[in-house]
Amino acid sequence: MDQHDTRNFLILIRGQIDLDEIQPNCPVIIEITTTHPNTEFTVQTDQSGLIGLLRHLHARGLVLLELTGREIEGKHENQNNCSQGFS
Repeated sequence: MDQHDTRNFLILIRGQIDLDEIQPNCPVIIEITTTHPNTEFTVQTDQSGLIGLLRHLHARGLVLLELTGREIEGKHENQNNCSQGFS
């Protein structure tokens, strides 16, 4: 992945988080899709934005459970599981 390629990333965080808690300082736009018992949300960003977001979440003590990336290319998406089963 080129550093400036934009992808959709689905991120799963342990527990429930409030969008207002992280959105004001978050480097990318977040859409929360699930909130029970863990929080699942999507972002559209490049590699730099993803790294910034992961640092932002880590600084708040949030636990990453899953990260899935999908490259945006016309009508088809190439799904790429970055990691699963964090604890």
